[in-house]
Formats: sequence, C-alpha cells, structure tokens
Amino acid sequence: MHFWPLASVVALSRIAVVAAQYSNVVCGASYSWANNSLNQDPCVVASYLESQCDRGGFTVAALSPNAHYIGPNASEATPCQCNAVVYSLMCACAACQDAQYVSWGSWTTNCGSNISDGLPSPPPLGTVVPSWAYLSIGNDGSWNATAAYESATARQLSPTASTPPALSSETDKIGAASIGGGVGVFLLAYVVVLWMCRRRQKRNQKRVESFPFSQLGSGIRGSSTVFYDPDDHHAPQRTSLSSTVATTPPTTPPPVYQQCPDKYADV
Repeated sequence: MHFWPLASVVALSRIAVVAAQYSNVVCGASYSWANNSLNQDPCVVASYLESQCDRGGFTVAALSPNAHYIGPNASEATPCQCNAVVYSLMCACAACQDAQYVSWGSWTTNCGSNISDGLPSPPPLGTVVPSWAYLSIGNDGSWNATAAYESATARQLSPTASTPPALSSETDKIGAASIGGGVGVFLLAYVVVLWMCRRRQKRNQKRVESFPFSQLGSGIRGSSTVFYDPDDHHAPQRTSLSSTVATTPPTTPPPVYQQCPDKYADV
C-alpha cells in the first residue's frame, strides 16, 4: 500500500512492494526533532506501523508541490491506519515537507469502528515510535505540532532523558579510562611493595646464613681466658679455650735438700 501524491490530495493505493515498508521522503533539517531514537523520520516510522496490516507492504511516498496526505478509503481502512498515533506521524511527515495536513475527523472519515487512540499492536521490529506521537489530538481536532515539538525537545534536554548514543559512548570511554588508570596505579603500588618486602626478606635470609645461630655461644660459658698482650699491657685480648688450656699437667718441684755442715754430721 502506498501514499501517492495525486494533484492536490494523496490517495491510498494497494501496490505490492518488495520491502515491507518504505519511504522516499526527505524531511527538512528543522524537523529533526521528530525523528525517533534510531534517527528514523516520522514518514519511515509510519510506513513500519501501517505495513503490519498489509502483507504487500506499505510505502509513504514523497509529496509533490501543493499535495497533501488523506486518510484511507473504505476498502482499505484498517486499525493500522485509523489510529491517532499513525495520524500524528503522517501529519508530521507532511509538515516536514512544508505541506498541509488534514484534521483527525477528515483522516478517519472511512474508518468506522477501526478508529482508536492507540496502536492496535506493539510496533514491529526495526523501528521505535517517538513519544510525541502518543500525544492526544489537539483541541482544534487536528495534530498539535507545537505540543509535539515541546514534548520532543523537553525530553531531549531533560537530565533524566536517555543520553544520545555518541555522547554516551564517549562518556563510557572516559569513565572506563579513569577506572582503568586507578586500577593500574593500585596494582603498580602493590607490585612495588611486594618487591620491597621480598627483597628485605632475602636480605634477612642472607644475614642468617652468614651468621648462623648455631655458631653463636658454642663455647663453654665463662671458659675463655684473658691475657695481656706483652706489647700492650692495657689491651686485654680474648682467646678461645683451646689456646689457653695447658697441654702438659703441672709438675711438683722436686724437694730441695740442703747439706748440713760438718759439725752436725754424724761422727
């Protein structure tokens, strides 16, 4: 099914297409606010929604000068075309081409019982319906472009609104770099501290090997003697037990006998 521009109106025509949805409309830059989060303009989104009720697919064709879109005829009116969401999208599609759009009552002239305020089924895969398309019809009975614009721009500027993909990606990169840098500094400090601890442990081990406790105080307590250096009587020196123990036991001096004078000799 297609929206084809014919003279001053655009009628609905059922034509089989290869793709399920299509639009060759090029919206003006001033209507970029009407695009969804996938950067699809309202014409493309409308073609997705209307194709759900048409197996042959649905095309929203660009308007020729002085043309505008009209609602479906009686034989082609389906819930996919007779709801206020699709009507709002088609009005925005016309407005982005600097064209006029019809009222809600005119759009639903042939809809009968298929008229509804919301979509008959969830949007198909591959598209997202912008939030402004769900707004109620204006008090004048037509699409409220001002309310739609304010809703879209307020959501884009709101702190709670989702961050655009590009900005979100850059923010994630900066945050990841900061976290990664902090973790790197922590790991480096940990490695340095661990290296210093192991180095100190090795030094202590070398000291123990150079001065084993098994050799400290191995001699008999108090058994070492002290003697004076013959060249320096003021500098006592400590020697080992082996160097001071006598190797030969002391001997008793032999008795000394004195010879008595002759006058005391036995005669």
